[in-house]
Order: sequence, then C-alpha cells, then structure tokens
Amino acid sequence: MEIRILMVDDDEIILKIQQRLFSKFLNVQIITSTSAENALEILQNGVFDLLIVDQLLPRMTGLQLIAYLKKIGNPIPAILFTGNAQKDQRMPNVRVIEKTCGEKALIATINELIGVKL
Repeated sequence: MEIRILMVDDDEIILKIQQRLFSKFLNVQIITSTSAENALEILQNGVFDLLIVDQLLPRMTGLQLIAYLKKIGNPIPAILFTGNAQKDQRMPNVRVIEKTCGEKALIATINELIGVKL
C-alpha cells in the first residue's frame, strides 16, 4: 500500500526540498499544492493518508484549512508545518511542527499520525 501525502505551502522551494527529502527516505507519493483552495480541489478528487500544511497561506491559513476539512467530515490527519509555531495554533488531532525541526522529527511525527512505520 502506497502512502499518499498532500503537502501545501505557498513557497515552491520548500515543497521541492520536502519532496526530495521524502523521495530519498520514504516510499510515499507526495502531491503538492501552493494554496489552500487548490488543496481543497485535490482532496475532493483523491484520497490521502496525511496533510502537511503551512500555517501562513494566502486567503486561508493552514489551521483554517484543517478546520474546514473537519467541518465537512474529512478526518485526514494533519501536520501544521510552520516557521513560527504558536500556542494558539493547537487543535485536536493536529501536530504542530517547526520547519526547522529536522527530518527525523518530521518522519517520526508522520509515522505516529498514519500508524505506519515508513
């Protein structure tokens, strides 16, 4: 079974770096999006095991995207992957990870959320 992860960040360089990291260490399919609106379209047309989303996106924050998904009944596990984690960014079933956390911490969090050792 291939794990599918949707990564959302308005910084295309961050997306490319993370895609390379995942393809190097993990056997997962990474789909990327540069906006929350585009991510919603992608999620309507496919099934994903995990959402990794930046907090600071244009027009809709990462937390707003996660809250909307939960409101419409999409229980996708999520990681808020941010450059500046704040206490007010906490939400049930969402892990907040600093972008500077390092690959091992990110991979460990992914393993914990999807329940599969990658």
